Amino acid sequence: MSAEVFITVSDVMEYLFCPRFIYFMYCLGIPQHEEKRYKVLKGR
Repeated sequence: MSAEVFITVSDVMEYLFCPRFIYFMYCLGIPQHEEKRYKVLKGR
């Protein structure tokens, strides 16, 4: 049985910035909570 894996452009950019983000989100299931971060909100 094979599971489909989808990789978005955002995932690639985050991986290039810091591979730990992807590991925490997809392997450990820990969300980033970007909506709570001041710099992320200002950058949007």
